[in-house]
Amino acid sequence: MRDIRQLYGQRSAEGRALADAAEVARAATFGAVDPLLVDIDAALPGAVDDQIGAVTFAAQASGDVHDVTDEIARRAWLSDARVLAVRGADIPGGGPVAAILHLPAVGRAAIEKVITKLNRGARIPIRGAVQMRLMSRGCTRVS
Repeated sequence: MRDIRQLYGQRSAEGRALADAAEVARAATFGAVDPLLVDIDAALPGAVDDQIGAVTFAAQASGDVHDVTDEIARRAWLSDARVLAVRGADIPGGGPVAAILHLPAVGRAAIEKVITKLNRGARIPIRGAVQMRLMSRGCTRVS
């Protein structure tokens, strides 16, 4: 666990680590997470959007409201990420989840800039999580 915490610290300094559940959910949706740390005792009621990974939090779990941390773990696992179920004290950032990203997090401004270029007819070679985010926004010229 010490190695993971040390790696998280290094990647955080590079902009390649997340501790906010909403941000981790988006990254897991696009397969950008490995590894993912999940608090085994955490319960975070809400839902995660299937297409873009946006989180809608709820006051409590009910029939159609599930646990956000479970859904994040499921999405990370489906993308072949290592999912580590740990005690809350072992999660960097103090939240219910933390993740190390394959690539640096891409801000909304950068995505909008690429979309503008694509809408003008440019072909830009893009891969990974950025490609998935652009395609989910309807960009068809992503190669």
